[in-house]
Amino acid sequence: MMFYLDKGFDSCGPSEKTSDTEKALEYTEFNPGQDSDIMQAPKGENAKEKESSLCRCDSSFSSSLSGETVASDQVQMIHSFSEDNLRTFPGKYSPLKIGELRADYIPFFASHSEFVSFDVKDSSFLPHRSLRGETSKTIVIIPSMDLDATELKRMGSTAEFYEERQLYQLFLLVRDPSFKIIFLSSNPVDMVTTRYYLTLDGCSDSELKNRLSRLVLLNPKGDGNTNHSLSQKLNQNDKILRTIRNIVEKFSEGESPSCGLSFFCGSDSNDEISNKLKVRSLEANGRHLYFGSKQGSRQIFRKCGVPCAPGTPDIEDDDLLSTPQSGDSWSRNHRFICDPHNLAIGIARQIVLKNVKSSKWVVKLNQGFSGKGNACLNLEEILKKKYIDSNGLPLYGNDLVNAVAQDIEMEFPNMNFECKTSSWKRDATHAGYAEQIPRLGVIAEAFIEGSVVTSPSVQAVIDPKLVGEHRIEILSTHEQVLSGQVYTGCINPASEPYRSQIVKYTKKIGEALAEESIVGHFSSDFIAVKQCINGIDQWTIKAIELNLRQGGTTHPYSTMAILCGGHTDFDGVFRTKEGRQRSYVATDNYIDHRLKGLKSKDFLREFSSTSDPSIRKLRWSEDTKTGVIFHLLPFLEYGKIGFTAIGETPEEADLLFKRVSDMLIDIAEKKSHSS
Repeated sequence: MMFYLDKGFDSCGPSEKTSDTEKALEYTEFNPGQDSDIMQAPKGENAKEKESSLCRCDSSFSSSLSGETVASDQVQMIHSFSEDNLRTFPGKYSPLKIGELRADYIPFFASHSEFVSFDVKDSSFLPHRSLRGETSKTIVIIPSMDLDATELKRMGSTAEFYEERQLYQLFLLVRDPSFKIIFLSSNPVDMVTTRYYLTLDGCSDSELKNRLSRLVLLNPKGDGNTNHSLSQKLNQNDKILRTIRNIVEKFSEGESPSCGLSFFCGSDSNDEISNKLKVRSLEANGRHLYFGSKQGSRQIFRKCGVPCAPGTPDIEDDDLLSTPQSGDSWSRNHRFICDPHNLAIGIARQIVLKNVKSSKWVVKLNQGFSGKGNACLNLEEILKKKYIDSNGLPLYGNDLVNAVAQDIEMEFPNMNFECKTSSWKRDATHAGYAEQIPRLGVIAEAFIEGSVVTSPSVQAVIDPKLVGEHRIEILSTHEQVLSGQVYTGCINPASEPYRSQIVKYTKKIGEALAEESIVGHFSSDFIAVKQCINGIDQWTIKAIELNLRQGGTTHPYSTMAILCGGHTDFDGVFRTKEGRQRSYVATDNYIDHRLKGLKSKDFLREFSSTSDPSIRKLRWSEDTKTGVIFHLLPFLEYGKIGFTAIGETPEEADLLFKRVSDMLIDIAEKKSHSS
């Protein structure tokens, strides 16, 4: 087996002078088949010294296991591991004799960061106390996009790039030297990107070496099926799973170690990985994803008394439900609206029998995400129509329901689909919306309108180790930035007039989820409508859906929580350990097609080394705990990038965000003129 350092790990720091670390990080290679137990010497002077101090992780580590070989193009690692002291495991493993990492390890760490020294330039950087008194914490990060493959395909060939949103967890290596991370991804993580995250605080070369020694990057290969997610590729590759298991064992040496699997979302495939590795997942499991579906969300809202929009299926719509064709565990033992005709009947019942007179309805696929599975249905003309029988008499009851439903069904092909690649019928590339309904099931809700409408959300985590109200920890509140109904970014915190109310609702929702034995991340999305009643502005809040996974609001919050140290208070506002507020504005979707072709390596080098004072002010500052952090860097070549602007106030964060936008516009214009 061959472990290697990527050639692309070159300087992106402020100094133009090549450091010892940068020289040592030039491409090196280790092939155990050549009777060598260390990496080949790096290029340059003092190679042997650099080899022992940086390129070799531990003399007891080796590079192969169980006599099997993993192809070099499947493994991207910062260090080589040695076989000598790694056990050979049978096909099935016994549970690791280590503790379980908390489900809320990030918020817990952030809220207790006052126990950790932040002077990382000090060679004696050690925490006075680490998480729950544990001295070794290993996180296996598998950011697999385990969403419906057919819907995910609408995002194109770059969907796997979203896995890199979870690189925010590398900041744990920056803040606490007892953390160790194994990060898996479908594509190799660029080494310049890795260095950017690990040196954001301006650490010394020696500290960077320490952080690298606690990081492993793996890239499993599957059977070539492009529809297979990262977790499915892993389950096809027992050699990689054995590698993960062995590294976890080695990383878990020491007093009271802990370990956990961090997924983007729960899934059947991730449950299988957890069972094979005998390491507990920190997210909801696959069978619980029903409660994160659109229909399951409405069921939870009703259960805990949180108001939601009128819609179907309703309590009286059991006769409209059937078993979907997906076959995944989230749909087992549950029934859904799986036929357009039954969907039309359900909407008609709301209009006729429940007197819901909304002229616009939102149709949602149960496993749609980011609003891309939504479509807007306009029923304005149908509501104006007079329905009469053959004798000219008005229709009533079920006769009226059936007549209205017939007209509604005819309008489905004319819906306004939020995803640009969606249509009612199949096209040459993508499945039709009508085909997805039998597979995933569908709901419809009355479109909520008003003079002022916002879309706030709350992110929380359920910890199984705690009981009662304490097991629900509020992580963050947001205003979601939407394009139509599609999520593009967020603003922290949510607006003050209704912030406490959505926090209260989310705690009730979390309690209902905990009663279903659900753990890990979840978020609650709401619609807030401002109305003036008797001269007084009032806000009406409706819950619209749950997400039992990490999402677009997870990485900006977690970035701020780890880098700033602190937690979200009872009022929904994040404060540092000194009691100072921090806020952010974040986006996953800054798009400028003039940026196409720009390499992330070149972008990061310019951003980090420029002498331009206006750009230098945008960089992350360890002193003020403010600045801008970029993510989704692989998208840059396609004209897209994400970033989080952290400020002391919402106004400062917004100003930083606008200045970054101006900087990107300037870069795009220069690139356009030079080409």
